[in-house]
Amino acid sequence: MNCPIARAIPVLRWLVLFLVAFSVWELGAGPDIGSFDFIQYWSSARVFLSGDNPYDPTVLGIAQAVVPGHPPEVVRMWNPPWSLSLLLPFGLLPFHISVALLAAFTITVTVFALHLSLPVADSLFSRRALTMLAFVLSMPALKESLGWGQISAWTLLGYLGFECLYDQQSKRGRYLAGCLLSLTSIKPHLLYLLYLALFIDALKCRRCETLAGLATGFVALNLVPILWNYQLYRWYILAFQDPPTYWRTSTLAGVLGALAAAPSAVTCFLPSFITAVVLSFGGLLGDLDVKKARWLVPLSLISAPYGWSYDQVLLLPLALGLIAQSSVLLGCLLVLANILAWAALTQDKLIWYPLLLLILSLAIAVPKNNCREIEGI
Repeated sequence: MNCPIARAIPVLRWLVLFLVAFSVWELGAGPDIGSFDFIQYWSSARVFLSGDNPYDPTVLGIAQAVVPGHPPEVVRMWNPPWSLSLLLPFGLLPFHISVALLAAFTITVTVFALHLSLPVADSLFSRRALTMLAFVLSMPALKESLGWGQISAWTLLGYLGFECLYDQQSKRGRYLAGCLLSLTSIKPHLLYLLYLALFIDALKCRRCETLAGLATGFVALNLVPILWNYQLYRWYILAFQDPPTYWRTSTLAGVLGALAAAPSAVTCFLPSFITAVVLSFGGLLGDLDVKKARWLVPLSLISAPYGWSYDQVLLLPLALGLIAQSSVLLGCLLVLANILAWAALTQDKLIWYPLLLLILSLAIAVPKNNCREIEGI
């Protein structure tokens, strides 16, 4: 039966399975799950809606103080101004309702990734499907994103949409791929190599549809901040006069910062600059397709100026693709890698995780996901 309801049934089954497993985990995690980091986004949205500076720690402290059990110190948002276009709806709602909605959104996007990655011939309860579910439930990045209340699901949704539509033959499909990819610009440093590859591909192959879509989506994200209070951009620039170069994250920049006596913007951006130059002049960023994009993701995460453990949720499509292409044994090994990552989960010691997936992505041909279900594009 070829109807929307019939096509939605596998997604609903995934959703039920995931919700049951997540509920068990949540019962043991306590009532404050998903609230610690989310308070920075919720309070920033409320402050901006009131006409004040969402990057001002003093004003943020007043907004965060009304939340029961708020962190002892003010938590600031460092995301760019256009991120507020996605966050403003949360700021209109009470805090704990917003936390629940973000968790539901994260779970829905994750289930969508599972559905796209499972081969059509496999049933929902096949060994491959259950291995994929086990991987997702044990993935540190996903559990960190849910546990801290991070907005990483927006970047995952943007990248999933890009993967689905980029290899479509039509210009419209490529344009829409760029529009969806613009969602990842709320954390633009994470996929900087993919943006660069799109630019080089547009110059070499004269395929500008995706780049045009990316620009369109970016402009759309900036409309709300500009129309509501254009001073937001000045406030953001002022906030970065004292950038958080002290962060220690799972990137090459984090390693350099740990080795340097005085971490600076140079140690943050040097790995990104060198990686971009080497790949550009080495001719490795042209002729972009989904397969190349997938190995650019872990390489971009490794060489980014900074990247927290929950940002590695962008590796989910690659990991699920590896399990779909290879044996269940590889899936079990990836689950074991998740367990090892949990055994030593610190924000600055997980650089080996994207490196492992980068090596596997270069060694194994990862198939495209099941985006052939999308018709009429």
